[in-house]
Amino acid sequence: MTISALAELLNRPEIPLNEEHGVHDKKQVALIRESDCIGCTLCIKACPVDCIVGADKLIHTVITQQCTGCKLCVPVCPTDCIELLPAKSVKGSPSLWPDFAKEQVMRARTDVHHKLDRKAKRASERSSDMTPIGRKRLKREIQAAVKRKKSARNDVS
Repeated sequence: MTISALAELLNRPEIPLNEEHGVHDKKQVALIRESDCIGCTLCIKACPVDCIVGADKLIHTVITQQCTGCKLCVPVCPTDCIELLPAKSVKGSPSLWPDFAKEQVMRARTDVHHKLDRKAKRASERSSDMTPIGRKRLKREIQAAVKRKKSARNDVS
């Protein structure tokens, strides 16, 4: 579809997609078989557009309107409970058409940038906490928590 449109626009012959660079598939969305999900969160971490929601040791699900069908969640799933289905067969999928609308592409791109920004911010916060001063503060907080726990046990006895 895109190749035909480009060929027509550029007034050139239509050349088929080089399969060496990937195969063009119809738009797909991920679907999690919730009965098999163990809540490991690996798919959540792998999803570049944050369309998988759930929590540790709880069932996960896919927000089909946001799923780009990138397939990055499939190989990381230890229980193989994620499958890709044609977008038109999934209830709630945004479109029956195989290609993305411009708005969907822009939203997905923005979502990826937001996720990368959040990861970078968390990484910098963790590294700044592990300075010598941060380590000392963390050690004091742990010691204070242990002391509170011990005193709570002694109060109960």
